[in-house]
Amino acid sequence: MATSSNELLCTTCEKVKATLKCAGWSQDYCYDHLRDHRQELNVQLDHIGNNYNHFRQLFNEYINNS
Repeated sequence: MATSSNELLCTTCEKVKATLKCAGWSQDYCYDHLRDHRQELNVQLDHIGNNYNHFRQLFNEYINNS
């Protein structure tokens, strides 16, 4: 099936559906895959937060032992 140039495809399933754009990634997702994308971003953000907390703990230990 041909799509017109103004129809947006979901980045994940490549189907023409109602899509939303992820502004940070400039990619379009259907509702189902936008939810999955958001969950993936939340996991990545949690990982960054954990790394930050670990680094802060190590830094504080270093400062206290100096």
